[in-house]
Order: sequence, then structure tokens, then C-alpha cells
Amino acid sequence: MDIVVRFENGDWRIEPDPASVTVGTAVTWLLRSPRSNYTRLRWTVYFAHGTPFSSDEGPFCVTTVNTKLGTVLTQDASVLDSVKNAGVGLDHVVDHEGAIGPVAPTEPGQYKYGIKVENAETDEEVADDDPQLVILPR
Repeated sequence: MDIVVRFENGDWRIEPDPASVTVGTAVTWLLRSPRSNYTRLRWTVYFAHGTPFSSDEGPFCVTTVNTKLGTVLTQDASVLDSVKNAGVGLDHVVDHEGAIGPVAPTEPGQYKYGIKVENAETDEEVADDDPQLVILPR
């Protein structure tokens, strides 16, 4: 299962939330920031109160580098029109894009987890959210 995480200007959009999967089903977080002033972002998925994953896994972390692609497109309408006419999905035309996972949960239950974005150059926390992951028994 893919969980799509979009972060822009302090706003989160996480789909689905809550996310439901069966024990053993791989979970991947697809991370996107359409426009960003940060050169490098560190994304962390963590479980503060119990984890559905084996005890030696997590927190899960990845750093993305700003391509400035999303910013350039929003500044030039003719370039944006060309991209649309070429049939390119704008969900992937972003400044930051990365993935965490796949990881497969081993423990059923309902879990609140944290997803945090930090400026990877200064370690300053930019934002933190707490979606839900439901793991169903087989």
C-alpha cells in the first residue's frame, strides 16, 4: 500500500488517513513537497507509542534534495501548459520527492504515528503531523 504524503507551506495532505493494511502487506510512504524554499528536507516516520513493525525497525528516515522543478513550473505559465499538454502528471512535478519503505507490519492494531519534516541542513523542525495506520490481522 502506498501512503501519499504532500507537504507544502505548513499544510499536510496524507492519503489515505487512516490507512488500513493486513499484517505482512508492504507499506510505502511517497513523500512530496510541490514547492519549497528548503534545499534539503529530512522526512521521518516514527512510532512513539508502540510500533506495528519488528522492534529493530524504525524510525524510518530519508532526505530529499530540492530540484526546484515545482517552483519553476508555477512561475512560468507557458512551461506549465507545455507540461500539461505533454500528459505529464503534475503530482510528480515537485521540488522534493522521495519514499520511505516498503516495510511490512507484523503486529495488528491501531497506531498513531508521527511524520516529521526537518530542514536537513540546520536540523530545524519544519512541521510534524500524526496520521493513523490500522493493521488488520491476516
